[in-house]
Amino acid sequence: YRRIQPTTARILNAIGLLCADKKGDYNYALQCHQQALKLQEEVI
Repeated sequence: YRRIQPTTARILNAIGLLCADKKGDYNYALQCHQQALKLQEEVI
């Protein structure tokens, strides 16, 4: 389970970047980044 979290966090971060850059959906991008951060903090 712990091995999945860093990968999921990276994917969420990438989705957030794409949403912000390509779609201009900054609210959803922020949600993705916050979820990624939460997962990364759990791993540490």
